Amino acid sequence: MDPVVQDTAIVVLARAPVAARMQTRLARQLAHHVGDARAVELQRCIGGAVVGALVEPPRPYEVTVAFTPPHEGGTIRTWLRGADRYEPQPPGDLGMRIAVAMERARRRGHPRVIVVGTEAPAVQSQKVRESIAQACDWLDHVDCVLGPTLAGGYWLVGATRPLPIFHDMPWGDDALLERTRERLLGADLSWCELEPVADLEATDDAGLARLASVPGMPGWMTAR
Repeated sequence: MDPVVQDTAIVVLARAPVAARMQTRLARQLAHHVGDARAVELQRCIGGAVVGALVEPPRPYEVTVAFTPPHEGGTIRTWLRGADRYEPQPPGDLGMRIAVAMERARRRGHPRVIVVGTEAPAVQSQKVRESIAQACDWLDHVDCVLGPTLAGGYWLVGATRPLPIFHDMPWGDDALLERTRERLLGADLSWCELEPVADLEATDDAGLARLASVPGMPGWMTAR
């Protein structure tokens, strides 16, 4: 096996696209503007675009989809096809789930681990792959890589060692990125940051229009 494949793992944190479980900010925005059924359809398209970009060959890394809830494994495998591994997420907040995903990958022999979500702002295939490639390069020289968003969070986090930074964090808050920087500094860890990108938003027609421009979105998006 190629040594790079052994060194690098990409873990996608995914939640089954079911109306009753749409808990993220974007999911709630979509449900408000287009209704539950179409919101679920868009969630499936966005997540599919992210994972589709990651599994597109050639790819010098392992792709794992870590999913929740645990009993929706069949739904996830049908939705997000092409990954090397599928595993349920542990209970706990987002910080716990990120930390466990990284630890599981390290135990499988991957010293470089990058975690992303299915609502990544850079859903365009080329941008996703470019961001992952840049993060992999930087992880040869630093402890951590962050993919910031303009709203003060981050859509990507990568590391080459356990990071003692994920507990009691303001997930979903615009202070998340700054708090993470403070934690990294306090732990004397080195890091790099990708160019900040805009969050996926569906708060108005302009946000929905930007989503409609993403390849693979349903046709009714352009007809609104």
